[in-house]
Amino acid sequence: MKKLIFSILFLFSAFLISAEDSDYLENVTLEPSHGYLNYDGKVKILYDLPKDDLVQKVYLSVVVGQNEIVVEPTVTDSGFGYLNNVLTLNGADLFEIIKGGKRPGFTNERTSSYFAADNDIQTDDEAVPDEEVADDSDNETSDLENNDDDFDFVPSDKAFADGSYKIKLTVELDNSSTVNDDDEEDDSDTQKTTTTTTVPASVSKTLTVVFDNMPPAKPEALTTEGGDQRIIIRITPPDDPEDSKKKEKIGKYHVTISGRFDNDGTETLTELVYTTEVSSASYDEIWEFSATGKDGFEIINNDKKDPKYNYKVTVYAEDVAGNADPSKTVSVDDASAITTYGFWSNYDKENYENENGGKDDGGFCFIATAGFGSYFHPNVLILRNFRDSILAKFEYGRKFIRAYYDLGRVPAKTISEYSVLKPVSRAVLMPLVVLAWLFTTTAGNFILALWMVIFAIFLFAKFRNAGKVILPVIVLGIMTYSGDLYGVDGEFSFNSSFYYPEHIDDGMIDKANKNESVKPFKDIGGSELRYLPSVTFGFALPIPVVKDYIRWSLIGGIGYTRFKGTSRDAAGEKTADKTEMHFIPLMAEMKIRPVYWFPVWPYATIGIDYYTWWIREKGKTAEDGGTFGFHGNFGLLISLNWLDEGSSKKFEESTGITNSGLFVHYRLEKINDFNKKESFDLTGSRFEFGILFEF
Repeated sequence: MKKLIFSILFLFSAFLISAEDSDYLENVTLEPSHGYLNYDGKVKILYDLPKDDLVQKVYLSVVVGQNEIVVEPTVTDSGFGYLNNVLTLNGADLFEIIKGGKRPGFTNERTSSYFAADNDIQTDDEAVPDEEVADDSDNETSDLENNDDDFDFVPSDKAFADGSYKIKLTVELDNSSTVNDDDEEDDSDTQKTTTTTTVPASVSKTLTVVFDNMPPAKPEALTTEGGDQRIIIRITPPDDPEDSKKKEKIGKYHVTISGRFDNDGTETLTELVYTTEVSSASYDEIWEFSATGKDGFEIINNDKKDPKYNYKVTVYAEDVAGNADPSKTVSVDDASAITTYGFWSNYDKENYENENGGKDDGGFCFIATAGFGSYFHPNVLILRNFRDSILAKFEYGRKFIRAYYDLGRVPAKTISEYSVLKPVSRAVLMPLVVLAWLFTTTAGNFILALWMVIFAIFLFAKFRNAGKVILPVIVLGIMTYSGDLYGVDGEFSFNSSFYYPEHIDDGMIDKANKNESVKPFKDIGGSELRYLPSVTFGFALPIPVVKDYIRWSLIGGIGYTRFKGTSRDAAGEKTADKTEMHFIPLMAEMKIRPVYWFPVWPYATIGIDYYTWWIREKGKTAEDGGTFGFHGNFGLLISLNWLDEGSSKKFEESTGITNSGLFVHYRLEKINDFNKKESFDLTGSRFEFGILFEF
């Protein structure tokens, strides 16, 4: 009775353990995931073995009705690991199994239900002995070919086997254990091998693959659209041959473009061949492919609609199983490319001019000494002046200049080659430009002197007893003083706003009609506001006397936004080309607000701005630059501490944040390089709101 109960428990536990998701077999997937293959193709079965030390054998089998036929070439007996194990199912091996399992009488037609549950399948145990096969070696034809007359199978036709098949991955495990068998009548100990109750004999996972050898029909539809030196091709896949309400799964399209191409200034009649792989999410959907020039040949724009610059586009499909028929094509004869205008080129094209005096020339580079960009940009002049009037005056400055010339060539070359790095370099170098301006200009010297006076007042107010000591002693005292110093007060905030450069099109007129204003930026990017997030960080100035009544802060900030648009052709019509204009607003400001017990404070700021920008057209940076300006804010800050003073005290003790609050203000700005006519006017006055933390 005990043995019976034990056996039942063992079988029940083995059944649970042999479930498809087990501790012995994990993450079984197909590659490619769609599981389609043809006679010449293959699919990989990927799997993990959490307890690979127990694995004795892993193999694949094809489930046909109630039978399983082992795929012999894929049996693996060694080399297992925990991760990334692979078995490969070849289409040719699957075909041989399917062919061997066919009953005479099958007709040569495509269907997904070849096998019934009672099919007579010859398994390995029923195989004919080798000697019997040898006795029949005189036969030149196989048993399959000598079957009944109604069997229409043609060995060269693989499509008769098309359909869905269950593929089983089986992992055989070592579930044996050795125990000592103590016999009371015999002093000798013997060892006995038993089967464990915790490890199953095998675990498995069943997957579905689709065997497909029929090439797809020609694509249902083909349309083209012109871009700048490119042709956008949209292809509708053919209907599924088994369900006209669905589309066949297409893995690739083969495209040929014939016509007149530009080859280094010479027009040449030729054809270019492309293969575009369809993404897994679009196997049965309309696929869009952008064809540009290749192998030294460039597509010629046909702005004048000259028929000789039209292109013939021909397409045939290859399904996910790898089947294709190059004769099943669809084509168009009038595809063409066209010149398009994005944010920069639409502003800069010769149809328009700026009645205020010109256009922003955009480009510049901070590292003019490295040999790229505009050597005469105002910011570069500031840095050059700092180099010549400050650094070159002392020995370590001259060493720095030499080191800069030696080491700066590599990053300068990189930034020059990858124009997307230019705005990043400007954002990094702007603090150096500001510092150089403070040291080299009259206005900068005045501001620097004012800051030094304020700082000196603070020092003398704090170190009253050392007020009559000479400056070196004061500096030394600052470095070694161990008494109570005022803590550093500061703030940081997260801001949100909605931005639009409302004056960027001001002054633009059409040359053909001087009285008609045009809006090149608005035409491309529209007139909708774009979300502009930003962060700020600053320090409070502990000005004696007034610090208990007024909080003064010096603050810096950075933000980002982007405008996306559709390029236009010469007639102003939308095209397939996309364009973008990016902005990184940088700002420095002085902020003032009152200090009193009531938790609502008005505040005001005034500061300078630098909007760095760059424009992307046709997949590359068309232009970049930066625009200076200034701004002022007027708003309200509402403290959140009064909501729960106890929690705010604990928060202060743990983080050092003395106050948190919500704010809103109106930002009045003027960003146009201080009324420079050749610059973009990027002014976009707006409301800003967010959360602020003071520490």
